[in-house]
Amino acid sequence: MTSVEYNDLVDCLYRGHDFVFLHNGQHYFLERDNSCHNLYKVSANLDESEFIKKIEGDNLIVRINAFLEMQLFADKSLNEIYSNVNIIDIE
Repeated sequence: MTSVEYNDLVDCLYRGHDFVFLHNGQHYFLERDNSCHNLYKVSANLDESEFIKKIEGDNLIVRINAFLEMQLFADKSLNEIYSNVNIIDIE
């Protein structure tokens, strides 16, 4: 994704949206729960998921910032690798 798309994504996440994305051929899903966010790795046919990480924080913005800065992708954060990420869906 481009930097403009990344900024739009961050805005959507700050408003409480979930999203599905692709990185290095692997699908992921970030889901908002009442008090946290959950990150899942999704199978290629998108019918099974594996829980990866629970992201907690005092509020939505704190949780999203924590997600964006977590080193989840070969010791790099989404902030660092966004140009290698494709957004599949924003819900």
